[in-house]
Amino acid sequence: MTTIYIVTCGSYSDFHNVAAFSCYDNAKTLADKLDGAVEEYSLDPAIIYPSMPRFHVDMLQDGTVISVQNVPDMDRYTGMIFSVCHYEIYRRNYHAQQSCGVNCYAYDATHAIKIANEVRLRLTAENLWRFGDEISANFISQEQIEDKYGGLPRS
Repeated sequence: MTTIYIVTCGSYSDFHNVAAFSCYDNAKTLADKLDGAVEEYSLDPAIIYPSMPRFHVDMLQDGTVISVQNVPDMDRYTGMIFSVCHYEIYRRNYHAQQSCGVNCYAYDATHAIKIANEVRLRLTAENLWRFGDEISANFISQEQIEDKYGGLPRS
């Protein structure tokens, strides 16, 4: 893996790259003359791709599965790999009860449903359904919820 050094100058809307170097000393010399900074980047970093497919599961609060879909495992615009497990709580117009959408890596659709059910049970155990569509998280802690919503009592 090769490291490059980017000389940058300016701030906010004036922030810009000036030059790229393979040698830190050369980059530092120019940055000092321009009152700039040196940023270090790795070229062609090792990317570890997920070994399992990614699924999106919609599940009602009572455990009824609405849908299971195989979804992309990386953002098509940035190339960033999506987080391991993410959920959202929301209410759909055509269902009387709330549902949760769970994105997760799983061996197959059945495994994804099992993971989504575990998330649903956690939401129930921690009484997070009460927040409705105000919560979307990567398994945030009770403390983070209390900080955000102002000292909610544990139930």
